[in-house]
Amino acid sequence: MPSASGHAWAGERSVAKVLVSTDLGIHWQEAQLTPPANKYAWHGWNAELTFASKGYYEIWARAFDDAGNAQPFRQPWNPKGYLGNVIHRVPVVVSA
Repeated sequence: MPSASGHAWAGERSVAKVLVSTDLGIHWQEAQLTPPANKYAWHGWNAELTFASKGYYEIWARAFDDAGNAQPFRQPWNPKGYLGNVIHRVPVVVSA
């Protein structure tokens, strides 16, 4: 079964969950989190994926912290591009 994995970080807060979508955000599934090495370290995550058929997809990953704050869908414009914290979108082509 295909899967996606990555890392999430919430600064001084703790990562509460990571949600993953393969249908442009219509449906979300919760990824499995691995504990961080320490309070301020990255959390690993992994999610098994299913695809309806062959074709183009985007895998979206969105993290939430323990206060309920979530990564935004769009990054507010700023002159130097600071605080880039939008959800990650990875294009894939499913061929089998």
